[in-house]
Amino acid sequence: MAKLNPSLAILLLAACAIFFAGVNPSEGRQPRTPPAAEGTFANGLADGGCLRIKHSPSAGINVTVVMTIDGQLAGAFTKGHVYQRFLTPGRHAIAVSRNGRDIDTWFGNLDVQRGQTYSFVVKYNASGMFLVPTAEVH
Repeated sequence: MAKLNPSLAILLLAACAIFFAGVNPSEGRQPRTPPAAEGTFANGLADGGCLRIKHSPSAGINVTVVMTIDGQLAGAFTKGHVYQRFLTPGRHAIAVSRNGRDIDTWFGNLDVQRGQTYSFVVKYNASGMFLVPTAEVH
């Protein structure tokens, strides 16, 4: 049986100690608090309404849906993901485009009321992108 070099053993122990000193065992179990979104209080309670949009298979597999709210880029999502954002009460201009292309963009207005959730599915046909309201109960 081969002997372990004492210098190598000390080096190995030091490397393990450095590795384990940097690991926080509770870090993986604690949920991260997302930054306060528009229309929310710091504790996460909604001041306005929630906009939820699902990606439909008819929108395409490799299609990124780009969201614009009130003229500002509000995010993007792909197949298998749900876009969710809290909005302040009032009227908001919503634009949904396929891969950020203007030619396929759908435009609409959403009148947001406090405590309401607005659920849609984004679809695509020859005319371009469009949102279809869903019958989800919230």
